[in-house]
Amino acid sequence: MRFAVALILACAAPMLCGCGFIRQVTSPSLAALEPYGASTVPDDAGRIMFVRRSLDDDKLAAAFRYLHQYEPQDLRFDGRQITDLSVSLLIQLDSVEVLDLAGTQITKAGLKRLRLMRGLRQLWVSDTMSPQDIDEIRHEMPKGVTVEGVRTMLGAQANPPGVSRHPYCENATGEPNTLP
Repeated sequence: MRFAVALILACAAPMLCGCGFIRQVTSPSLAALEPYGASTVPDDAGRIMFVRRSLDDDKLAAAFRYLHQYEPQDLRFDGRQITDLSVSLLIQLDSVEVLDLAGTQITKAGLKRLRLMRGLRQLWVSDTMSPQDIDEIRHEMPKGVTVEGVRTMLGAQANPPGVSRHPYCENATGEPNTLP
């Protein structure tokens, strides 16, 4: 009887919860990223947001092994204190298609180096950059990569309450979703 129940639950769990949920609950790499401030959106296993704790170049370097193993498709560093020193690590993340670096300390030169990211399709940069700088970065990227200037969700650059800045944001108040 127990075996039958376990078999039914094992077969039904992906249909009830989605494959993303299973990956989120069972991934040792994702669990290892939590102390660095990583959050996910429920049932969207491909997106990792670093929003709950301060994150700088040293902490990103320490977390990189787990991040690389997890292979996120959508990675968001909104307002974290990472600089051009972290670009060499980000370039190694071939699985990343969407990268949010708005509000980080990465310079225009560092952003241009991201053209080496094989899977990148969309790059979010601070809208505090001039339109000319954003266009310059856009022209450095391979064909098929979009570059958008957006406001950060921190400090004076934050969007008004109730307004999400990303089309994929599930939480309109800007509060991070936490790991299950």
